[in-house]
Amino acid sequence: MALKRILSILAIMCILALAGPVLAVPAAEDLSQPLPPGDAREASPATIAFAKGDTLADNLPESMKVMGRYNVTIDPAEVFTIQPINLDNPIEVKRDTPIGALDAVARTGALNYSTFLRTADNRLILDSIDDYLYQQGQFWFVIYENGSYITSDTDVWGYSVSDGETIWFIYCDLTDYEPRYESRLDHAIAGLSIKVTHGTNVTPAPVTPAPVTPAPVTPASVTPAPVTPAPVTPASVTPAPVTPAPVTPAPVTPAPVTPAPVEEQSLIDVIAANDNLSFFAVLLNATDLVTTLQSGGPYTVFAPSNDAFGNLSREAFSRILVDENERTRVLSAHVVNGSYTAADLLNMTQGGNTTTLRTLAGENLTVSANGSVLNVNNAMIIVPDISASNGVVHIIDEVLGLPAEGPAPTTPAVVTPEPTMPPGVVLPPPTPAVETPGPTMPAVVTPMPTMPTAR
Repeated sequence: MALKRILSILAIMCILALAGPVLAVPAAEDLSQPLPPGDAREASPATIAFAKGDTLADNLPESMKVMGRYNVTIDPAEVFTIQPINLDNPIEVKRDTPIGALDAVARTGALNYSTFLRTADNRLILDSIDDYLYQQGQFWFVIYENGSYITSDTDVWGYSVSDGETIWFIYCDLTDYEPRYESRLDHAIAGLSIKVTHGTNVTPAPVTPAPVTPAPVTPASVTPAPVTPAPVTPASVTPAPVTPAPVTPAPVTPAPVTPAPVEEQSLIDVIAANDNLSFFAVLLNATDLVTTLQSGGPYTVFAPSNDAFGNLSREAFSRILVDENERTRVLSAHVVNGSYTAADLLNMTQGGNTTTLRTLAGENLTVSANGSVLNVNNAMIIVPDISASNGVVHIIDEVLGLPAEGPAPTTPAVVTPEPTMPPGVVLPPPTPAVETPGPTMPAVVTPMPTMPTAR
């Protein structure tokens, strides 16, 4: 266990060395990296990225229902109002957003939609399009080209649609989604595309079809010719007798099947086996929590996805990497005593109530529910109920327990080596370091997981 922890710490030092003096950077940068064509980056339901140039239709299953392909002309300067289902008053929205384009289609009478505003992080989410509802495991995504990527996001008002751009709305059922082996778009059920053209003072209005009066038709008189059927004499057929041979079925004895018990896997085992939690697993192995979650419990772990870490500012990210005490405190803020399934948490938050859970870091987490969607503080549970022998893991879309932004701790230059990273590791663009590079890191460093991408 000690060797595993040392290797994890060395791996974190590799990240710091190749990222350069990240502590001096005042704001977060784009950490995303191009992907090989056709490769889907693993991500939370909030974001899915594809390499630019991929044909979106090639990533969608043939069984997906195409609800329509629409063309709308909008005024990008227009502001209109919509009524989220969870608010008492309407809100203003810009027309050149994905929800603005969808609303323009809805005004023609082609479809109906509803939204809700997640006030914790100000994200406008599609609640439904026609009969396809946002519910447990089933989500609406808007897909658009954003710089070097084609991005999928549940937020439908945070992006400006450019003139001539085509966006897609895709409905995916992630109930049986296995992130280690599948792309989320393999689970697309339905979708529609909208091509947006910018105009001036264009407000789509509902279309009322004009009444059509059919012209009278006078049928031509037809006198049928008499038909005399020819007599038919049926031939006599004598069927041959058939005597079925006796059949004695052979007895079938099913072979016994012994399922692999899930209970043999600890919380550390199931976290390490999930590709969407690879960075969380590396950080755990660099703390004493790895021993606690391996054999103690039962515990409930609210585990941030790789994308959750990718969304952190460089200052917050570097604190977790550099300061062992801060790393332990932040990770402990994701673990509570007791095993709480999603059903347990929903029962505890019925009727709009909230419940408070105490973490191993001594901090309180507030659990709330919006329908069947569970939130922990400002984070949403995106993959619930990953069972282990000593508890349960829920994947969330944000990192919990972070302090207010401030100056990050500095690292002496003499302890920053220049390691050789294993092939396949994608890291943020390095900033040239002032320090003199140290000796090459020994090759005993285990391969690091791919850095999470920012939504």
